[in-house]
Amino acid sequence: MVLALAGVIPLVNAPQAQADLTPVAFIGIPGNPLNFDKNPLDVAYGIDPVCAADPFCSDPRQIYVATYGGSGQTPGPSRLYTFGVDSGSMGFQWNAGIDLGYTRPTRTIYNQTTNQIFIPRQRAGDVAILTGTVGHYTDPVLDTAVFLGFSPVSPYGNAEPFWAELNKTTNKLYVPRVNPTMQDLVVIDGNDPYVPIDNLPKIPLTDSANGIAIDEATNRIFVARPTHKDIMVINGNDNSVIGFVQTWASPRGIAFNPVNGKLYAANGIVSGEANENSVTVVDMNTYATMYHIRAGIGIDPQNVQVNPTTNRVYVTSRENRELAVVNSVTDGVIRVARTIAFPMGIDVDPVNNIIFTSAQGFQPMLAPGDPGTIELWSDPPSSPPTPTLYFPEGTTRPGFQSYLTVFAPDVNTTVTVTYELGPGQGGPIVKSYGLAGGSRATIDINADVGANKDVSTRIVSDSGRPVFAERVMYFNGVVVSSTDGTASPGFPNFWQNQSAPRDFYFFTEGTTRPGFSEYLTLVSPSTTQTVDITYYFGAGQGAPKLVSGVTLPAGERVTIHVNNPSQAGPDKDVSTKVVSTSSTPFYAERPMYFDASTIGVAGGHNGMGLPMNPFTDTVFPEGTTRPGFRTFLTLFSETDQRLKSTYYQAAAPSGETQKQNVVGEIFLPANERVTVELGPVLGGDSDIGTRLTSCGNVPDCTPADPSKPYTYAGALPFYAERPMYFSGVSIGSGAAGGTVNTPITTLSYWPSSMQSEYYLAEGTNRFLTQDWTITGGFQTYLTLLSPEVTQTVQVMLYLGPGETPVKIDQFLPKARRVTVDLNFYSTFIAGPNKDFAVHVQSPVNEAFYLERPMYFWNVMGGIRGGTLSTGFHN
Repeated sequence: MVLALAGVIPLVNAPQAQADLTPVAFIGIPGNPLNFDKNPLDVAYGIDPVCAADPFCSDPRQIYVATYGGSGQTPGPSRLYTFGVDSGSMGFQWNAGIDLGYTRPTRTIYNQTTNQIFIPRQRAGDVAILTGTVGHYTDPVLDTAVFLGFSPVSPYGNAEPFWAELNKTTNKLYVPRVNPTMQDLVVIDGNDPYVPIDNLPKIPLTDSANGIAIDEATNRIFVARPTHKDIMVINGNDNSVIGFVQTWASPRGIAFNPVNGKLYAANGIVSGEANENSVTVVDMNTYATMYHIRAGIGIDPQNVQVNPTTNRVYVTSRENRELAVVNSVTDGVIRVARTIAFPMGIDVDPVNNIIFTSAQGFQPMLAPGDPGTIELWSDPPSSPPTPTLYFPEGTTRPGFQSYLTVFAPDVNTTVTVTYELGPGQGGPIVKSYGLAGGSRATIDINADVGANKDVSTRIVSDSGRPVFAERVMYFNGVVVSSTDGTASPGFPNFWQNQSAPRDFYFFTEGTTRPGFSEYLTLVSPSTTQTVDITYYFGAGQGAPKLVSGVTLPAGERVTIHVNNPSQAGPDKDVSTKVVSTSSTPFYAERPMYFDASTIGVAGGHNGMGLPMNPFTDTVFPEGTTRPGFRTFLTLFSETDQRLKSTYYQAAAPSGETQKQNVVGEIFLPANERVTVELGPVLGGDSDIGTRLTSCGNVPDCTPADPSKPYTYAGALPFYAERPMYFSGVSIGSGAAGGTVNTPITTLSYWPSSMQSEYYLAEGTNRFLTQDWTITGGFQTYLTLLSPEVTQTVQVMLYLGPGETPVKIDQFLPKARRVTVDLNFYSTFIAGPNKDFAVHVQSPVNEAFYLERPMYFWNVMGGIRGGTLSTGFHN
């Protein structure tokens, strides 16, 4: 039976994927929306052998999809659908759905050698076995159903089987039976499916079974046992148990890579488990658990599939609708895409490198009320970049101490650190460091390169696994007699939204007023090139100034003093644009130093720069008008426009009156730097997070739709930074200095900028004492804001090698700024004088925004000040 095209979604509406992972088509599942009968838990791919042998049959490539019906405890109909996936008939539905009864199919397995389809049916307590299509001329036919001998455990029928897997070489199907009365693995011979259940082989499990994988070459069967946190290994020749491999996680879906003998196990959300939301890698050649992949894996990973042709592994994560691609050589996540629905099952076409995911959830892109899709993704072979981080700024001149803090989130790895020095200071210096997985390490740049050097730094992960790092600098009595510190997460080539180098940088903040000294540090990593620098000034300070043709020699650090008359000149408020004249990527940062003559405090801060037209809606979680602090916004737009400014007050302690959030409006004249100080706007003694939203030229920023207060059809891009200055604050009331940060893109840029996960390599609770009195030390905070929803995020502090991470569940009320004292938690749980890295994630994948301010007093010979970072965010 041949029907019309199913609901194929045009690619123009598809979410944008990273790198080469590209959506091919989204196929809407047909059915009756009122019966909710279109939820596919799984999808199977194969080649119809009859069609492949028939010269008149043009579409042998098929996907088989079993859907289940019902809502909650109400059962509904289930069906099996067949779709063609060749280029000439993408998404072509070949049948109207084979009736599977009110049975809730949980798995779809196709063996193209025998042209059989195996479907475990949970509410029937059986496995349906069908003959596949015959060259599209006949529909699949239900041959038999192997009843598994369950007693009903609910009024809606049998509650198992939930999973099954097929050895396509032996055509034996392995089905776990798990209920209060039995826990075993039944072996069904697909070549003789009529054997009664009492006569079928059964292997004791003593646990539930969340996933099964098979090594067909050695006929080994692997069973994920979540309660025991292990993988059971079975000899398929005689059904004997070979042994168990401990994984220290609760595995769900698993997959075996026959190329290298690795097994991959998805670990979903398990309350209180350290290795949830990760993928465990097990070497089945030695039966040893290697590590847990965390970086790049989404929330609640469900299923895993391997493409042995490209040696890649695919992981679906349900809660944040993510499809992750893992390089099975390095076990690094090399690509991530957002699916339009909640992905569950997955299969792969290894010849054409197409990935199929079955997805649940109501989607407005499809017909109203349509909850099911099959999503097709293309992942052509390519060489992923070696994970690299670059830091243009750094120095070991007198008064400066520079460090790298490096965090390996999951895998033991070696990093190669290359230091490129300033003109006439010598050739590159290369060092190698080993990092323990799940721990933080500190590298002393001064010790590596020696004194009196200007340094740009490149970190390469030799294992191919991402590492996260920050470059922390402390300085005392330098430039304009300033004492303070800065922290920068650098420019990665592997992390979404922050990739660099690029050919455009914009720095909104900057000033050459008396007491301030501003610089640009620029590096062209491999090609000699020229850049144009445009300086924009504050109101009444003159027209923009272009400095053209600044030469950047290949691999050499260049420093420009913005105060110089040949650049912006003195006594200006400055926003700066730096553009390659040949569209060649480079790196740029903007360090600034200041004394107490103008702002009342001596210190320094450093800016990373923004890409072209970065946002129309953005968030700064950090900010305060408490005594001792001055918080500013520095803003720029290339066109006249208005911004809606929303200031979120801190969540009040229990029993205290909650301050009201404040909404205002800021006008930005074209090509003019604008500065807003928040103290006069909000008054004193407020901790606040700030959201800036372009309303274009809408009068009073009145939204067209009151239910969408941050959505404006005429929104225009703008640039923003938030400098802060402080004196006599935090630890021992001794910290003084300044910080600056670029903002975080909001949900207006979903899915490529969904802010639900952060990595920060720097953090410490160290302190100094004398006679039982604290005489100096560090204070580390997180400031967080969840503007749209109330949620709880998971904060993990990773310490040194072999130390147990600290886990914090932090509640975030909607539209309230929250401050978390990491010194309190790290000291109380792990002890004092600990260095740590930070990982923060939303288990429900709701956007939140985060910064990490740190303050220090009387450290390293009397240095006081503060640093600030947003780290790496997805």
